[in-house]
Amino acid sequence: MLDFRGFSFLEVPKINNGARHVSIELWVMIRAPDGLILYNGQEMGKGDFIAILIKNSHIQFLFDLGSGIGNAT
Repeated sequence: MLDFRGFSFLEVPKINNGARHVSIELWVMIRAPDGLILYNGQEMGKGDFIAILIKNSHIQFLFDLGSGIGNAT
């Protein structure tokens, strides 16, 4: 079990060939109303990405696969 505080993060290798199939399972207990849980993609804010974040105590899944940012809440 990992315990993150402040601006801690876990970095894992880049997901290659993610267009085929990627399965990720996360269990989290939040301590703050806002925060980033997962980000995978190119340089932050540029190119394709997927992100899971907490905003106002609600989970958000954001993605950009080439046609603009999509949002699934």
